[in-house]
Amino acid sequence: MLHGGGAIAWDRVCQPKAEGGLGIKKLEEWNKEAMSNLFTAPQPRVKWCKEVWARLNTPKHSVILWLAMLNRLKTKERLKKYGILLQDHCSLCDSNMENEQHLFFDCCLSSYCLDEIKHWLDWKAINMSLPQLVRWIGTARVSKFKKLVLAAAIAAVVYRICQERNGVIWHGNKVNKCQMVEDIKWSLRTRINMVFPKKIQSIDRDWFYAL
Repeated sequence: MLHGGGAIAWDRVCQPKAEGGLGIKKLEEWNKEAMSNLFTAPQPRVKWCKEVWARLNTPKHSVILWLAMLNRLKTKERLKKYGILLQDHCSLCDSNMENEQHLFFDCCLSSYCLDEIKHWLDWKAINMSLPQLVRWIGTARVSKFKKLVLAAAIAAVVYRICQERNGVIWHGNKVNKCQMVEDIKWSLRTRINMVFPKKIQSIDRDWFYAL
């Protein structure tokens, strides 16, 4: 029950990405879409769609970030409500209840990782919660390329925190926060170098290669 992401209703998955879904079409409704649009009220757009599915993000990182933004990760708090677990202490710090708010980023270990990555990227945002950080990226007065890098960074941080948490639960791993930070940096450099934009300002190129 702890493996994988949280369960998402199929109707939610089939919603457009701009409305918080994955944009998957229901085959039985494919031919009815034109008619249904005439009678169905449009769903409100989510404000974090572009950042969650940004083109520099590692795809699996985007999926975990999407689940986190929907509060659908299998945290201990949720599993305890269903009677699957008896205790709900954070697997990383063992001091507070493990839920999305704590993991991102009230937990002392996750906040350490975030602070190190923000310092590395010269990210000036003082916001600490995940929704606030994603919202900050969307409204920040920085270049388009830097927005894409920051979106990929927050996705990588969220993914690595979940990965470390699962390692503690399933394999009894000891948390190594310094290694977590290095892993995040490595994955971010590797991914962006693979899909590096062809058209980019020299100041942005120099900034990234200096990281």
